[in-house]
Amino acid sequence: HNLNMRHSIEDGKEYGDKSGYMGSSICYPNIKTTQMCFNGRKSWLVDWYIDRQVSVHPLEDPLWQEDLAGIADYKKDETLVTLRILGNTTNDFFVSYNRKAGIVQDACENGDEVVVHTSNVSIKNGALYSNKVAFLKEGERYVVNDWDLHRPLNIIFD
Repeated sequence: HNLNMRHSIEDGKEYGDKSGYMGSSICYPNIKTTQMCFNGRKSWLVDWYIDRQVSVHPLEDPLWQEDLAGIADYKKDETLVTLRILGNTTNDFFVSYNRKAGIVQDACENGDEVVVHTSNVSIKNGALYSNKVAFLKEGERYVVNDWDLHRPLNIIFD
């Protein structure tokens, strides 16, 4: 909470997102030795991987495609770690690959999946809550039908 972050939400449940820290701690094998990271939305906030973050706006580049690496592979090459898709009529979306290895080996869920988050800022204290809206296995897609009045937003794990 010291980094102005609040809990990670899934399906309307505070602490529901167990893909990284700030969700439910009930699944941590040992709180002192657990190796997990913040989710893509929270990682974006702290700028720890700023050299591997990119913002895109689908109306400016409608067929944007890029490889994503997990945070565990951050030092291996120059691959993107977090993608921010700028919202049009809705929230921004934060896309990351939750590779279950190394410093993320104890992720309680969504290991080796692409995870999509949005964020909500608390009116009360200005702190950031993240909201997991999708998790994708290879070959799956997440469609945001109300992203734009004329077209949906498609996020595909290919």
